[in-house]
Amino acid sequence: MTMRKPKENRVTSHLAELVRAADAAVLGRLVERLAGKRPDIQRECLEFLQKQVASTVQTEADTEAAALFALWQELEPDLAELDEYGGGDHDTEDLVGELLYELCTKLERSRIAREDRRSLLQEVLPYIRSGNAGMDDPLYDVAYATYAHKAKVAQKIRRMWVDVIKRPDKWETWANRSKR
Repeated sequence: MTMRKPKENRVTSHLAELVRAADAAVLGRLVERLAGKRPDIQRECLEFLQKQVASTVQTEADTEAAALFALWQELEPDLAELDEYGGGDHDTEDLVGELLYELCTKLERSRIAREDRRSLLQEVLPYIRSGNAGMDDPLYDVAYATYAHKAKVAQKIRRMWVDVIKRPDKWETWANRSKR
């Protein structure tokens, strides 16, 4: 009796053949279509292509920034839900915690522009202010990492968080300063 190959292997094999036969323009359209509104796919594509394609330092920094924002867009809907309900199921909390850790780690190693760092900080600040998602430590870590390239500024931000926690009325003052 002859054993048939599992369907999945035939599908994978056929897909590999089509990918090899397609030209760059077709593959580009496929990637854009798949990544479209899926930050997780966008991030994966950006990280893969960043390793495979030669680029200038500026292009690398822009790609790193795009990958970091894609990571933020990937985790933010779940973070918003955790914030709205004061926490959530363990799987969601674990996923958001892992993604925040990944964001922090990548941000610390990245060479993205100051404006991009500030934009990311502005995304994080409302969740820190709310303090309702149960993700305070990883959110603070991301906020610190936005200025990890400048140790003095990172120390200033740490002092700011202590002030905001002790005196919530200072929040508006600090929030306005961080926009500059």
